[in-house]
Amino acid sequence: MPPETEATHFLHVLKPFADKHNMTFEEFVDAYNYQRVKEPWLDQYFLHDRAVRESGHDTSYRLENVAADLAVVDVNALLYKYEVDIGRCIRDYFGDKLPIPAEFCAGGMKPGQVETSAIWERRARKRRVNVDKYLWDEEAGM
Repeated sequence: MPPETEATHFLHVLKPFADKHNMTFEEFVDAYNYQRVKEPWLDQYFLHDRAVRESGHDTSYRLENVAADLAVVDVNALLYKYEVDIGRCIRDYFGDKLPIPAEFCAGGMKPGQVETSAIWERRARKRRVNVDKYLWDEEAGM
């Protein structure tokens, strides 16, 4: 569950799961957050919820349960800018070598792994190619 929401924001979603596990709402939230209870449907629900929140889009119901599967141009444009900016920062402020501490490693990263501007510039170029390929409509000019 996203920590930035008020305590009862997801009451309507979580209450049936709390009842299923014979727990109070608060007990279920704690058990789910600390993975003492597994609920794959909720994992997907929160994946999409986080995608909406991270995208900057309104957290309305129109993107509920679909947000993580969308490739919208505005989010990709922002990600492209971040990739370019991160590459520039690594080059200009970290001597083109940024070792990643263990607490920031995700996916297949290893503690001490070195990020360079080239890595981020490649990501940006690949994203731009894909945005042009999948999100550009030549006929509409947008």
